[in-house]
Amino acid sequence: MVKKTPINNRIKNRKTVFCQLNISKMSIQSEMALEQLLSDQDITAIALQETGNWTPSNGMFQKRKIFQNNMDAPTTKSGVALIIEEHLTPEHISELDNSEMDAIWCQIKFNNRRIILGSVYCKPTSSTKELDDLLKHITKVSEYKKKHKFSSILVYGDFNSRSTDWGDHTTNKRGKALTAYVEKEDLTLCSPFDYTFVCGTGGSVIDLVLANGPITQKLGSQWIDKDTELFTGAPRRGHYPILHVIQDVASIANTKKSCTDWKNANWRSWTDEIEANTWLLQLETDNHTHAMDGKQLWEQLLEIIQHATKRNIPNKIISSHSKPYWTSSLTSSVKELQEARKKYQRRSTPLNRDQLDEATKAFKKNLLAAKNAWVKERTEGINIKDSVQFWKKYKRVFGAQQDNTIFNLRKGDILITEDKDKEKLLFETYFTGEHVAKQVSNPEHDRKVGQEYQKARNEERGSNPNHLLNSEISINEIRDAIDKQTTVDKSTDRNNIHPCLLKKLGESAISTLQSIFNWSLKNGSWLWDTANVTFIKKQGKSSYILKTWLIQTIIGDIIYR
Repeated sequence: MVKKTPINNRIKNRKTVFCQLNISKMSIQSEMALEQLLSDQDITAIALQETGNWTPSNGMFQKRKIFQNNMDAPTTKSGVALIIEEHLTPEHISELDNSEMDAIWCQIKFNNRRIILGSVYCKPTSSTKELDDLLKHITKVSEYKKKHKFSSILVYGDFNSRSTDWGDHTTNKRGKALTAYVEKEDLTLCSPFDYTFVCGTGGSVIDLVLANGPITQKLGSQWIDKDTELFTGAPRRGHYPILHVIQDVASIANTKKSCTDWKNANWRSWTDEIEANTWLLQLETDNHTHAMDGKQLWEQLLEIIQHATKRNIPNKIISSHSKPYWTSSLTSSVKELQEARKKYQRRSTPLNRDQLDEATKAFKKNLLAAKNAWVKERTEGINIKDSVQFWKKYKRVFGAQQDNTIFNLRKGDILITEDKDKEKLLFETYFTGEHVAKQVSNPEHDRKVGQEYQKARNEERGSNPNHLLNSEISINEIRDAIDKQTTVDKSTDRNNIHPCLLKKLGESAISTLQSIFNWSLKNGSWLWDTANVTFIKKQGKSSYILKTWLIQTIIGDIIYR
């Protein structure tokens, strides 16, 4: 696959820039100019071709490592090199050295993945033999990558191969051979689609990038720097530097926070403490000359619950990577696996490879056991109602990532393809109520609903004790409402009250709640936030009587009538 990248399409605030250049024999002047280029363009790694028999000058390219192919013995090679910043932890891969090939290979660590990085050169001859030999060598590199489980390969080179497929104005035998190889090996070929080599009669596109693996998804724009003088001969006759952006996607920050550990709560002590304090609170209220109002009761009940929670329910530290099935055994397995991986990355010996394989198998075994134990714990004695909630949580914990994919959306005549634009469109459409506001209004429906609503509000309840809104809330009503509350996948309110707390309340606490609710209804003083009510006509219903809609009076998120 040939990947076209726009000319001079520079990405702002780019974090990682690679470069390649046929330097046409390294000299002191080109060394100094090259170091300036690396600094000005913030280049992380550069692949060089035709360096000649070059010995780097002292003090040049500090905090970078230089890798060169062997030019000591008499050779017909032209010389290649890699100059890489130390933070990528580059290491030479000596197993890939070839005395007859202009190629140098090393491994780097990019976004926590091991990548093989290479610089290659193929001399310009009419025959395809040299190119064929080079491509066979790259195939061996691919085999090495698979054997040692590298993530990707990046090959920067002057292939002296021309094809209209990557922006040249002509195609030669080498170009056809390289195109066939790229298709056969399922590689990505990147080109700036502009002359990388110039001469008096025009130019050609011969400096290319071959890539394989996940890194191909991060390959961004390429551009040619035609302004920097690197003493390569350009713009009269020579090569331009090609800068190559790689999207440096940082890993998700592991943000840690403290939260209540409901699972390890001392519920007996929590209930006993609240019962003792609410009993005293009720006693104080009964003996008070002026009965304590519902607002004071609610504030004191909240204080009692919060103090009991603080003393009897511990906190735990969680992070964005926390999993509900995680155990201390898994943490130990991860540390052993990480240590084995680091050891193998330092020295890729068969022994270290075997130790890494063993650590990987041990971690997978422990991971499977932890997941099975988590599922077993939550499915023992589960009823039909809870099984639905459990299945939702199971899919969220273990489901494939592709299940969360949001495909392309359309806003009018515009196709929305970027994730951030999709999120913005969904938020504006659903979470701001825009989809409701855009619904076609029904004046007749609104008028009749309004009439019924006002009729209900103006209804005279009188002194009829049997009227629904005149009768007091009973203990049994509160108990029934609490029993109907679900605790799975529920969050706390702004007072840190979770539904599971309600199910642990004793008789005195329930009695206190009863006093608060009845005081609120009797005095018409609402202690909680009110909600805006929208009447939505049920599908298939034509009448406008109130029982067509579900009218609920929410009291403290606990009870409704």
